[in-house]
Amino acid sequence: MLDLAVRVWDLARATGQEYRVDDVDPLLERLAGTVAELAPTARSTGVFAEPVRVAEGASALERLLGQTGRDPYWNGPAPAVVLPGTVEG
Repeated sequence: MLDLAVRVWDLARATGQEYRVDDVDPLLERLAGTVAELAPTARSTGVFAEPVRVAEGASALERLLGQTGRDPYWNGPAPAVVLPGTVEG
């Protein structure tokens, strides 16, 4: 479930979509426990990056993402800019 939850967030953000979950979802609590348990091994093998600091008052999802090394405030790649006078412009 952890992999699914964070990969869906990854995909949503990478495609410019929002991913919302109920902040009181008991699943988030269970996943946070899983992250805490797996973190040392996951970081040493490169599965998780170092934790990302989240804002005070961050949602449960934002805290979970931060603990996996994801920046919950990342909004995806910037859209491509086509300059006038180029083949596309």
